[in-house]
Amino acid sequence: MQARVSRSHAVAIALLAALAVAGCASSNHGDPTAPPSTTPGPGVIILQHTPANAACDTLAVDYRSVTFFLDPTAETNVWAVTDRGARLAVLWDASFVGGPVLDPSVKDKTGAIVVRNRDVLQVPQGAFPNLHGHFACPSTSSLWVFDAPPE
Repeated sequence: MQARVSRSHAVAIALLAALAVAGCASSNHGDPTAPPSTTPGPGVIILQHTPANAACDTLAVDYRSVTFFLDPTAETNVWAVTDRGARLAVLWDASFVGGPVLDPSVKDKTGAIVVRNRDVLQVPQGAFPNLHGHFACPSTSSLWVFDAPPE
């Protein structure tokens, strides 16, 4: 005996199959303790990342603070401007991810927000800045942010 499947049942079966496949493809498989994905998706701030083997030179800088700018419509979504007016590229190690464009931010591997638009980072003289518990390495043209100091 051959069973007949109505068109609406066929559509429902196809929809359920698609949802099952999409569920299996999720990055953390429903684990709320999993760290956020480091792969940017649609609708998130895109970060520039440091090279995998990055190090930090001890270069003295003449500025004492930087202001972060996050703009999802800009060619480079995140940059900083020093208190002297110089624009800096901001590079993040692979543990950081961009937050949603509707609430622009940068998050660490635990999901905690470390930067929002117009946040200011103080740069102490003779010492490396600390960005909410993360190591920042300033230079004359860029600011590199690491989860921990590079070895």
